[in-house]
Amino acid sequence: ILLLISFVYFLPLILSNSYYVDDNERALSGLTGWYYLGRPLTDYTYNLLSQSLIGIDVFPLGLLVSLFALSYSSYLMIKLTGDRFTLSSIFISCMIWMTPFFLQNMS
Repeated sequence: ILLLISFVYFLPLILSNSYYVDDNERALSGLTGWYYLGRPLTDYTYNLLSQSLIGIDVFPLGLLVSLFALSYSSYLMIKLTGDRFTLSSIFISCMIWMTPFFLQNMS
């Protein structure tokens, strides 16, 4: 249920397929370079997964993995608080990632 809610909520973001200004050059030229922007773990993970130094555009993959992680963390929040899976507990656990600031970070 949580995965379905997260997928429906983030579906417009998945379908938009838009980039921020700093990602346009990377998407067009295939360069990495997140290391110099303060995100070295991103470079290492990307190079490990692609087995090369040339980047490829795998846009929805990161977002889909994030949706699985969000759904699982919401599930853990419900289980660790001792609540049952009721409609109110599901909505309360989803309120964290349904804020506009979090939506902007996901994009």
